[in-house]
Amino acid sequence: MVVRPQPSDQRRAVKIESRNGPSAIYWDYSSDIAHFADGEVTEDVPPAWLERKFLVADLVKAQLGPGPYPFAPPTERDSKRFHGDSYPEMFAKRTTNFDFSGALVAEGVLKEKLLFEYKYAKSTNDDSIDGNAHERLGFQVLQYVEIALRYPSCSLNVIAVQAFSEHRNKYHPAFNQQAIRLNETFRQVQLRFAACRSEYIALFDCFAYFLFHGTLPPVDYRRVRKRN
Repeated sequence: MVVRPQPSDQRRAVKIESRNGPSAIYWDYSSDIAHFADGEVTEDVPPAWLERKFLVADLVKAQLGPGPYPFAPPTERDSKRFHGDSYPEMFAKRTTNFDFSGALVAEGVLKEKLLFEYKYAKSTNDDSIDGNAHERLGFQVLQYVEIALRYPSCSLNVIAVQAFSEHRNKYHPAFNQQAIRLNETFRQVQLRFAACRSEYIALFDCFAYFLFHGTLPPVDYRRVRKRN
């Protein structure tokens, strides 16, 4: 159902509820998803559940405090514009954004925040993926780790086009390697990379499994269950 919040400054959401238990999934509002909603409900959804735009200044301050920072250029000779106390102006109002968001909730308590990023690619020579634009995802992963530590559990779900699994490239193994390492290192982190049809199905099966059984996705989302 579509969730219309009471405060006008909060965003709408789409809520999918289990009829057999206390689990629910909240999705950032999308007209494509809302098209399938069977009604509306008025409910206040905490903004942090569906937040997908994050100020860089907030992320830095949360870990390192208000400054001064040891890595800031100390003098005008080092940086005419951003030395010393002027350093925060370098990244003022800069944000790290993700494409979509959701939340796995049980009995009104956030169990896992969901962030989504879509990655496109093509191969003009039908052998290897073109260009290096996908390296931006590496920076987003670093920012995501800082964001995830704010929550009991927060996942970054990368939905990559099937070209990543059909053409020669360095990204497919590297992103999966990053996922394994980060998932083992940080309790709150769940980095998932899906780049082929069976993985797309397995990923969203995880969310359905939570809805019907109340079980959070495992470290390796591909092992939730086998689909015939």
